[in-house]
Amino acid sequence: GIRATLSLPLPDIESGAFGISNLNLGFFFELAFMSGDFSISTGLNVATKTAPFGLTVFILGGAGYLETDVTYTPRTGALAAHVSIGIFAEASLAIALGPIKGGVYAYFGITVDYFGSNTQPSTLTFGLLVLFRGEVSLLGIISVSLCVSLEADYQSGGGLTGRGRVSY
Repeated sequence: GIRATLSLPLPDIESGAFGISNLNLGFFFELAFMSGDFSISTGLNVATKTAPFGLTVFILGGAGYLETDVTYTPRTGALAAHVSIGIFAEASLAIALGPIKGGVYAYFGITVDYFGSNTQPSTLTFGLLVLFRGEVSLLGIISVSLCVSLEADYQSGGGLTGRGRVSY
């Protein structure tokens, strides 16, 4: 298929003991083709589950994300929507030493995922998430990041799922 994506990272703001970090606005539009059929999707996000935005006073604060998308398949008339929201307590420490900048972030909070469709049953999932992120950038040219997360989800109708993830 074809996907057009807009990702607008807003610069981190630090003023004294107050800071806003990782604020990233995003949008996508997609046409997907699969075995003679196609679907149209669009989505919007404010930060992401793996990189939430943070509001910090000294080293403690709050964080969160919002991700949503809608998919429509014209041939079948199927319409599906997904919304994912997370709210976290955050501890972070950011550095900026000339050409080198980065930070270490720890998050603990709750997540809510909703999936609704006119062809499938709706699902609602509540979760607990522990997330650790570290990133460093040299002159904005070379960037390295590491993300470790542990998550426990409870889905409507029963079922508890645990998962861990490491990405770099």
